[in-house]
Amino acid sequence: MTLLAEALLGVRNEDELAHLLAHFQENRARARQTLNGEQGERVQKLLVSILESRLAIGPGNDLRSRRMTAIDLAAVPLALLRAWLAGTIHCDEAEMARHISTTSATMRKALF
Repeated sequence: MTLLAEALLGVRNEDELAHLLAHFQENRARARQTLNGEQGERVQKLLVSILESRLAIGPGNDLRSRRMTAIDLAAVPLALLRAWLAGTIHCDEAEMARHISTTSATMRKALF
């Protein structure tokens, strides 16, 4: 989840994210199990925790607002990944990585 968190924060590039997504796609059944149900809730909490710890502390960015921002940043890509792995979204890992990167960049710009 660290690589995904770093990608959401703009630290990792789309190629690195696409490589992770290719791994998810190759292990689709396991990835779906990991991202859904109780295990998915644990994954989301872990991703939120990583994001929260890496968000910069600044004016107006207290612990509560960092937590809400981390939840925002984690929720959208996880929903996209769940839909993609379920076959609801049809694209390759490079396109999904681009979309997640673009979406997270837009969210960061709006939230910071």
